[in-house]
Amino acid sequence: MSIRFVLASLLAPPTASRYLGPTILRSAVPLLLSLGSAQAAPDLYGQFWGDALPLPPAAQQREQLDRDRLWVCPVVTGADVQAALNPAVQTLQETIAGMAKDDPARAALQQTLNQLKASGQSVPSPAAPRPSAAPLTLTQALKNTRTWLGQHEAAGVRGLAASPEGKSAGRASAFALQATLAGRPEAALAGLLTAHTLDPKNADTLVNLAGALVTVNLPAEALAVLAQAERQGIAPGGAMGISVQAVALNNRGGALVKLGRFAEADKVLRQALALQPTLTEAGQLLAHALLCQGKTADAVQVMRRSARRTPGTGAGQELPTSSGPGPSASQPTPASAGQVESRRPARQVFDMTRGQSITLPDLKIAQTPAQAVQLLDRYVALDEELSERGLALVRRQEAVEQQLRNRGEALPATQARQKAIWSALIASRAEPELRALDTRQDRTGDEVARIWGDFWHCEGGCSIAVIIDKAHGDEEVFRGLCVPQLQGAHERWRSAMHAYAHDLAAAAKADYLYETALAANYSDPLWHQRAALQAEIEATGRFGALVNAARLWAHDVKSFESGCVEGSSGAADSVPVAVPLKLPPPDVCKPLVGLFTTSVSLGVVDAGFSCDKVSLKVAPSGLLTSFVKAELDMSAEKWKTTVIIGLQGGGSLKEVAGLGVKAAVGAYVSATRDGIKDYGMVGEVKSSIGINVGEKLPIGQVKIGESAKAINARWSFVTGETIFDVGH
Repeated sequence: MSIRFVLASLLAPPTASRYLGPTILRSAVPLLLSLGSAQAAPDLYGQFWGDALPLPPAAQQREQLDRDRLWVCPVVTGADVQAALNPAVQTLQETIAGMAKDDPARAALQQTLNQLKASGQSVPSPAAPRPSAAPLTLTQALKNTRTWLGQHEAAGVRGLAASPEGKSAGRASAFALQATLAGRPEAALAGLLTAHTLDPKNADTLVNLAGALVTVNLPAEALAVLAQAERQGIAPGGAMGISVQAVALNNRGGALVKLGRFAEADKVLRQALALQPTLTEAGQLLAHALLCQGKTADAVQVMRRSARRTPGTGAGQELPTSSGPGPSASQPTPASAGQVESRRPARQVFDMTRGQSITLPDLKIAQTPAQAVQLLDRYVALDEELSERGLALVRRQEAVEQQLRNRGEALPATQARQKAIWSALIASRAEPELRALDTRQDRTGDEVARIWGDFWHCEGGCSIAVIIDKAHGDEEVFRGLCVPQLQGAHERWRSAMHAYAHDLAAAAKADYLYETALAANYSDPLWHQRAALQAEIEATGRFGALVNAARLWAHDVKSFESGCVEGSSGAADSVPVAVPLKLPPPDVCKPLVGLFTTSVSLGVVDAGFSCDKVSLKVAPSGLLTSFVKAELDMSAEKWKTTVIIGLQGGGSLKEVAGLGVKAAVGAYVSATRDGIKDYGMVGEVKSSIGINVGEKLPIGQVKIGESAKAINARWSFVTGETIFDVGH
């Protein structure tokens, strides 16, 4: 079942003539889509793709912020430049050190290195900051906005004024939403200005207009517009539980950062986060405000905290306190900045309900040394069979990986999701439950290896070496010493093998369940096959390790059979030492498996989210094409805005089988100029039969608070990181 709904009160459904063909979203716009129910549900749950990505090391985050400082902070010192250049300097130094002295490229690289080192020293001393200009009035701000649009988008403004969108506040606002999704903030600015002109009492429009003004680098005008919105009064609530008041504070903080008023921005952005902790844009802007106050260590901590929409549980989640001048940019990042968990538990960020359970075959473990000799050939045969099976699986996986390399790239968000699933799969030991089982398996496996090594193979002092030394070549003495010692060692080995087999089977069962559950998050056939093969490789390797341990022991017993084994091993029977290893394949993720899989249509945008894939297409109108893209330097390293959309009514949702759980579902999409980077889903959830909803939902959502009828037909333009390489 798919969910398709339209925000009729805000978005006029486009006619066929308005479509010029789909355009893949290329702006830096996270889109949040919400569907509200008539009755308020008690809890708001969310699952966000970006939360599944590992955090970079704190040192790497600091390096990125050192680079950002050059463009974010209006006062740049030589130390700032040198800090940003240090990684490149180090790389060049290492490259040159590894080159031959007569290498013709060495001189050119050395010259580049010298230039980089000199760059920081050539930056002039910072000038004293200029005093803040008097705040603009709303009239001045709107006049400046019209002047800016006249200079950059005169034809587009005329086209908008003559169109149906130019005569309806609702349609003008819808056009602004469409323009934002299409990566055209200058066109969105024109639409929002028109909507305000037609409906000047709409505070939401003013908040959105301010966000667009910050994005096009008109921060002083944004502050004036926000002041008017506050005078008029911003209605409580907002789409997806993100209040418009928090959005207004975020946009104000973004404007203050642009104006270099970092201490003021610090205070405002903390207020936004206190009101709405999931508004990560405010956290990222706060990190830049801290950075430009010289509080680099705090900036690192906040930036890492703001990498995810949902809070973690480890140290470093709280905001650093705001108190006076911060440490210098050269102060080392404290350990607490690196304590934010680097990876979320899989159950929080993936659907882990559809894994396959296995039971490893019981391996026949020799009861006596004589039986070990008897079973040796069958141990060898099974060990070689499992080894060949494992190698065949690896070859198949390599072929699949080659196909993945050869085919075209998916959207960035889809790539990120697919890689996040794979990263979680190969890092299974990062999961606490699996790590405990693996540790126990390793411990009992080490005991088996220790007993084997102590008796047969060690660096001097092995039991067999001591026996040989004491026997002095006398076979009777040798036998009298070896038989009882081997029997005792075999009993210890057998007991250790049973413990090892038990612990290995438990770890293999849990690991296969985990890995196949992750594989079931893939709908892409190649990625799914790769993950399925990985689960098979791991399970085959585990069972093969147990068989190999039995083979090694039996081989050494066989080598000393005549002198150390009491009685005859007898004739070998044909009974297998284990039944065949059976590994059921993982499910393939199918659309609409799980509570939060949805397809959305908003007239101006069509979005689809399922399993490991996301798509977002914007159908631009002829009106949008009349806007000539303004010179906003959209090639800047970072340019990010957020669109939050709330919807009322419409749509239907399946009930989770047998649980009586229903939800109002929403989603957000995040993108940069390179395409969609992230998306997430949220919904109001309640149970009709009194179950613990948080433990029963099929996808490991994170509870993000009480909804309080927060989902409604409103949308917000949230400014985020906007780093221009000009203008400072």
